[in-house]
Amino acid sequence: MSTEKRRKWEWDTGEPGQARLRRPPYVQWFVAGFWIVILVLLLVTTFYTVPADSVAVVQRFGKYVRTDDPGLRFKWPFGIDRAQRVPVRRQLKMEFGFSTPSATNPYQGSDEPDMEEAMVTGDLNEALVEWIVQYRINDPRRYLFDVRGPEETMRAAAEAVMREIVGDRTVDEVITIGRQEIEVESRALLQKVAEQYEVGMSIDLVQLKNVNPPRQVQASFDEVNQAQQEKQRAIILPTANTIGWFRGRKARRRARLPRRKVTRRNVSTKPKATPPCSALFSSSTRKRRTLRASASFWKRLATCCRDSGAK
Repeated sequence: MSTEKRRKWEWDTGEPGQARLRRPPYVQWFVAGFWIVILVLLLVTTFYTVPADSVAVVQRFGKYVRTDDPGLRFKWPFGIDRAQRVPVRRQLKMEFGFSTPSATNPYQGSDEPDMEEAMVTGDLNEALVEWIVQYRINDPRRYLFDVRGPEETMRAAAEAVMREIVGDRTVDEVITIGRQEIEVESRALLQKVAEQYEVGMSIDLVQLKNVNPPRQVQASFDEVNQAQQEKQRAIILPTANTIGWFRGRKARRRARLPRRKVTRRNVSTKPKATPPCSALFSSSTRKRRTLRASASFWKRLATCCRDSGAK
């Protein structure tokens, strides 16, 4: 071997007749780093945590295996098992006709709120309806595997249900007196649709937010409402004033009545004098009836007769 090769490589003679080539230092560091990376990947892909408001659906090569509860869990590493977290204990929300900025749920808002809020009522008028739907995921397996895109499906179903219910009512019912009835009926119908499609979701609440007429007639509608309120005020206010006047008059009459304060000085301890015999017959009819109804009437009558006989 030449001198240059000897400088580049160093031969380590171990046993007699054997020669071993010593590896450079960077090769050893490379091997050590490789095994460290493998160990880290093994730990990362084997253990995982499930939040308290969720469960984990575990799939092995794409097939459903089990559902894990919250806590630290184990699965086969390197992509053999895959865990997908589903928030089953959290109440989620969908917004229709408007969108809240910086929402955590990607399916909460709408890309076309103006088209969702415009609806036609039963009397062929237009109303701008904004509402929300609050729901929960009650079956994570159905939610993930039975329907493709369950949130998009429920958004389309909620919009169809609301349009159907609003189309059966007048614009006055939708805007004023029929809001609660619309909420109850739409929730029941939407829950029925969710069970029919088997999306693994339950509807908790349907609530109307803002219901207004079209923007072109908003000013006229406000004037009509103001006129109706003034009419009701003109009817209720005189009635309330009349009732208050009668109550005040009655209170003033009671205040003018003399009230005698009862003390020891004006309380008489003398026995009441027995009325004369003429009072038994010459009094008024009401007074005679009162005397005859008393127990002492006949005693006084006998005393009067005895005294008159003695005379």
